[in-house]
Amino acid sequence: MKIAYIVSLFPKLSETFILREMIGLTALGHQIAIVSLKRESEPVVHKEASLFRDRTIHPGLMGAMPGAAVTALRHPVLVMRIVARIVIAHAGGGRGFHPVAMLTCLALVPPALHLARRLRAMGIQHVHAHWATYPALVAWIIGRVSGIRYSVTAHAHDLFLPNPLLAEKLRDAAFFATISEFNRALLIQGCGPGALEKVRLIRCGIPLAEFPYGEPPLADAEPAHVVSVGRLVDYKGFDVLIRACWMLRDRGLPLRLTIVGDGPERKSLEALVGELKVTGMVTFAGSRRQEEVRGIMRRASLFALACVQGKDGQQDGIPIVLMEAMALGVPVVSTRLSGIPELVKDGQTGLLARPGDPQHLALAMERLLQDDALAASLRRDARTWVTIEFDLDRWVGQLSEALAEAHRP
Repeated sequence: MKIAYIVSLFPKLSETFILREMIGLTALGHQIAIVSLKRESEPVVHKEASLFRDRTIHPGLMGAMPGAAVTALRHPVLVMRIVARIVIAHAGGGRGFHPVAMLTCLALVPPALHLARRLRAMGIQHVHAHWATYPALVAWIIGRVSGIRYSVTAHAHDLFLPNPLLAEKLRDAAFFATISEFNRALLIQGCGPGALEKVRLIRCGIPLAEFPYGEPPLADAEPAHVVSVGRLVDYKGFDVLIRACWMLRDRGLPLRLTIVGDGPERKSLEALVGELKVTGMVTFAGSRRQEEVRGIMRRASLFALACVQGKDGQQDGIPIVLMEAMALGVPVVSTRLSGIPELVKDGQTGLLARPGDPQHLALAMERLLQDDALAASLRRDARTWVTIEFDLDRWVGQLSEALAEAHRP
């Protein structure tokens, strides 16, 4: 099947799960084209992204205008209805006024109209959008104008932030995938009983062969090495993790913390490290490619991810890096948030702390670092659970079947 993937930005270092999914579908015989709504590029990209560089479309606003004009002239009433629906949905109706989101959505109408024409000419049979926000909006417009069937995968912030057209995007989709039972319940609650027929649990997974289970560092190695990976944004809770490590140091537990990733919170996190006087304990490793991240995680005594709800409502779904650490055999500590307990089962495959509570996080970390028998048990069961429930091949197969089913007579 010829499929167009719509994403906000490609390639994007933090979205390995999308890249792996596309590689998996390609291996099953699907032909993938990519629509990247943003044109800018990140300084570090995964080498596997080069497989799709020559199949990536950047529609842009100005470049899309000629094609958009042709489509609008052919479907004037339909286009006017689409524009009106966007304005009405974002203007309020009891759900608040969202002017910035409305203007962004309106700016995406010309590229979507252009793509409706271009993708049809390319012989695209299906459009799949990752994220239920702007990528899903573009897929929805393409579907309405061209008749090409579309589907969506919803993850995290795209469900937790205001999304006035969510119910319509879901209603008109061939199917609406999401990565957790938590999200599935959220969609059904928010979009009504009709969502039961459309929403499918299709998890993100990892290629298990790339994450072989290994033995932990020597128990007597000091200081213990805590690793965390993610974009430096507020909802990853790195400030909470730094404070927890500071508390453990003050209790006499020697450790060092390596944070892999970059983002807008880096300066404030570095300032916190200076304020707490733990500069020698904390290393900011910056953005790294997949193979480098794996190497760092393998040498960890403990993997910690202190997810919280961000100031604007954003939060994680089920972080892929937790799956990766668990597959490698690194004991993990995270928080009771969103779909995380579906992966990290407290006391069975890892330990969970209260979100935003550095003292509770520190206690969980201390327990794992000082109880070798518990750590060994959690490591083994974590690898087993990831193998059963988060194997990439299984879920790519489920997605491929859902795509085929959407086009059966």
